[in-house]
Amino acid sequence: MRPEATPHHDRLTALAEHRGEPSVTLHLPSSAAPTGVEAARIDFKNAVGEVAERLGRDDATVSALRALVDDDEFWRTQGRGLAVFAAPDVLHAFTLQEEPRRHVHVNDRFELGPLLRASGEDGTAFVLVLTEGRVALQLVDGSHRIVEVPLDLPADLHTVLEHADNQGQADLPRAGGADGPRPERRRFASTVQDAVLGVIGTSRRPLVLAASADLGPAYRAVNRYDALLPDGIEGNPASLTVGDLIGRTTALLDADSEDRMRQWRELFGTRRSNGLATTRLKEVARAVAASGVEELVFDKDAVVEGTLDEFGTLDRDAADGYNVVDELAVQVLRAGGRVRGVRREQLLDGSPVAALLRFPVA
Repeated sequence: MRPEATPHHDRLTALAEHRGEPSVTLHLPSSAAPTGVEAARIDFKNAVGEVAERLGRDDATVSALRALVDDDEFWRTQGRGLAVFAAPDVLHAFTLQEEPRRHVHVNDRFELGPLLRASGEDGTAFVLVLTEGRVALQLVDGSHRIVEVPLDLPADLHTVLEHADNQGQADLPRAGGADGPRPERRRFASTVQDAVLGVIGTSRRPLVLAASADLGPAYRAVNRYDALLPDGIEGNPASLTVGDLIGRTTALLDADSEDRMRQWRELFGTRRSNGLATTRLKEVARAVAASGVEELVFDKDAVVEGTLDEFGTLDRDAADGYNVVDELAVQVLRAGGRVRGVRREQLLDGSPVAALLRFPVA
């Protein structure tokens, strides 16, 4: 088993809707460095021991978690954190690019806090390097590290760019390279596209294209991945150093994030003037309880202790409080809405939340 990247909306929703005992949540720091991986593995083993102690037994859920301790494949792909969710016949693990607070939780539901906060922009993106001589998919994370992502490509992929130049007198092809006819470039791009989607098809991470001038347009013409950024890395990809690739990817992500947030703030202002948007926490809570939130944007670092009742009434003084921002996000997901974690400075009015509403909520 290999831990997955941050889950897309449907997976988050399924995790949020899960109910059943025991439901185990582990949020643990991790590391991609060899020494850090070994320390993380030991900590994970100790956390599983804590789960067994709380349950008072070694059941199937604990056994499934113990099996991960010795799974070398599982520990081969690590980020700065690890989120694991386990229950009878359920086991999901995700890498986190931001180190979480260590937390071991056993209840009738999963605690999704770190995943919800990672559902926004964490500076991580896929980069597709595409030239006649090289095709490579790489993952650039928020810590400015780059990891090669294996692609299942045909061994004879390069022959797709070969074309006949013999007026039909023979069947022997010669290499036409990037000068080949446009249909051949499209077939080449389509083959690469299929391999890329086989790896990242369910992800929502941005995809940055670093392609040669002739293959870039061909790939965009066949692209079916919604999160491909409109702007790519210009210039000859073969001349880029790792530092260049990371730096230009980060710049593109920052520009795209600011552009989308600018559009969102304009939409928010229009909707608020019609009573269909709010940044007031108590109003957001009541709207969430009424399944009236279309999209919740929240400060991914916010911690607001308290409780919420079935009507969305917020009690900040409850003794058994929890982070109500996380709870609001979970409830929005369960009601079919969207959630997005952003930096505090990207929000409005100094509030930790902002909501677009389906209908006005008193």
